[in-house]
Amino acid sequence: MKKNQEKAKEKAKAQEKTTVIRSLMLDVFPHAENDAERKALWLRIRRDFCTYRMTARRIAGMYFMALASGATLKEDKDGGLSVAPPTRDDMKAKLAAVFGKEGKAFLYEFRNEFCRLLKGWNTAHVDVLRLEVGSKMKARDPHYAASREWLALQGVRLPPAMQHIGMTFKLAQTPLSKWSDHSVLLNWRTDAPPIEFRWTRLDGSRWSILRRIIAGEIEFRQIELSLNDKGMRLRVPYVVPMKKAQGAKTLEVGFATAKGEGQFDDMLIVTRIRDAELTNPWSFGDQVHRGSLSTSAAVDMIDRLKGRSESKLYLRRACGSKRQMRRGEGLPKAAESYDAVLNRIACLRSRVQRDWNHRWSKAVVADAVRWGCSTILVFDQPSEIRMRPWCWSEWLNQLKAKAEVEGIAVEVAKSPKLEEQPVAT
Repeated sequence: MKKNQEKAKEKAKAQEKTTVIRSLMLDVFPHAENDAERKALWLRIRRDFCTYRMTARRIAGMYFMALASGATLKEDKDGGLSVAPPTRDDMKAKLAAVFGKEGKAFLYEFRNEFCRLLKGWNTAHVDVLRLEVGSKMKARDPHYAASREWLALQGVRLPPAMQHIGMTFKLAQTPLSKWSDHSVLLNWRTDAPPIEFRWTRLDGSRWSILRRIIAGEIEFRQIELSLNDKGMRLRVPYVVPMKKAQGAKTLEVGFATAKGEGQFDDMLIVTRIRDAELTNPWSFGDQVHRGSLSTSAAVDMIDRLKGRSESKLYLRRACGSKRQMRRGEGLPKAAESYDAVLNRIACLRSRVQRDWNHRWSKAVVADAVRWGCSTILVFDQPSEIRMRPWCWSEWLNQLKAKAEVEGIAVEVAKSPKLEEQPVAT
C-alpha cells in the first residue's frame, strides 16, 4: 500500500511540473596567444582549483569535528547503541562562540574562514562553496536511507572528500554579454583578469542548443566549471518547457524476433496499444496503432567495427605484451599506434550505440505522442542485441528523458513477457 501511495504521489508531482532541467556538457580549454601564456593559464587554473577544493575539505573537516564533539550516545529500540548528532541550535551556538559570527543560513558561521582561505576571490564563490559543502554533507547516501554526515558519525562511511567539486558561477557572473559563438569569459578572482574559455568542436544537437542559449531563446541556470585528469568541462543547465500528455492510453513497448533476410533473425522493438474491447487483445482494427523498429542496421555496423578491432588486436598482440616492453623487447612504437587505433574504434562503437539509442527512443516517444498516450510501459528489456552486447539501460534513460519533456511517464514491468500479459481494462 505504501509503495502504491508513493508512486501515486510521484506521478502527481510529475504532472504538476511545468519545466525540466537539462544539462549541456562542453569540453573547454583556456585560449592564449602563445604557448608560454597557455602554460601560465593552465598553472593558474590548476592552482586555483587546488585552493578551492582544499578550502572545501578544511571547512568540511572542521564542521565534522564540531559535530562529533557535541554528539551523544543513545540506545535504539533494538537495544543497540548509536551516535546522536547535536541539535542544530547547539551546533550554531558552538560555532558562533568559536568563530564569532552568527547567521540563520547553514554553515554561515564559517563565512569569515571561507573569506580568509579564499583571499582575493569573488565573494560570490564564497557563498556558493559554502552551500556546496553543506549540500554534500546533508546529501542522502545512495546505498543507505540516511545523510552522509550521520553515516560518517556512526563510522559507516568516510566524510565527503570534496575531491571532484567544480566551480559554480552565479547568473550575475555570466551574463549573455560574456558569451560568443566560440567562447565565454569567466573570472573567479578580483585580483586577476578574466579567462577566455573556448569549447571544442560540437555536434549538431549541442550546437543548436548552445546557439539558442546565446541568443536568449532558452533560459539557463548557474554554470559549473570542472577539472579532472582528462581536461576541463563546462556544464550549462538549461530549462526545457514541459508539455502535457494529450490522452490517457498506455503504450506497451516490447522486444520481439522476426524472420529477417538471409539465415539470421531480426530483433524488433515493438510498440502497440492494447484494445480491451476486442476478443483477441492483439488484433488491431487500425494498423496505425502498431509499429516496430528494426535493429539490423545497428547490428551490421557493430559487426563491421568488431571485424576492424579484431584485425588490429591480432597485429597488436604480435608487437609483444607490456611485460616484454618493460624488459626492452617487442615493438613499443607499433604497439602504441595500434592501442590508439583500438581506442578510437571503441569510442566509435560507443558513439554508434548512443546514436541508435537516441533514434529508437525518439521514435517510441513520437509514437506515444501521436497515439495520445500518457504512459509508456516497457516489457522484458534484454541485455544484448542478437547475441551482441548492447547498453539497453542507456536506451531506457534516453527514453525517460525524452518522455519527461512530453509529460509522459515511463514504467518498467517486472512481470512476465509482453505476450503473456492479461488484457488491460
